[in-house]
Amino acid sequence: MKRLFKQLYGRFRLLAQHLSFYAMMVTMVSAVITMWVTALAPWLIDKGIDPKLWMLVLAILFIFAVGVMFEYNVTFPSFYATWNEQMWKHDSPIKEEFKKLNKRIDELAELIEKNKNATS
Repeated sequence: MKRLFKQLYGRFRLLAQHLSFYAMMVTMVSAVITMWVTALAPWLIDKGIDPKLWMLVLAILFIFAVGVMFEYNVTFPSFYATWNEQMWKHDSPIKEEFKKLNKRIDELAELIEKNKNATS
């Protein structure tokens, strides 16, 4: 029962985490459009700059590119290192598979060594 609860809870958390990305994107796009229309465009007009939509799009793409580079180079490596450590610490099913494979590798190494000594 405890394992079933952990599985269901984990599945719910994973699904909610992935869905929250889309909800956040809708919220962010709405906020950026509102900020552009109510604050940035009027401020740029007051400064004598004719704001174009492509300026906003270019700024968003630049910020997005910097974010992607940061995520790829900093967040992902630390995320996976921590995730792997937690999976190993809390008895991931793959841990048992590794134990079985290591045992089999040791058996094969012994068999090879015996055959090598027998033929010498």
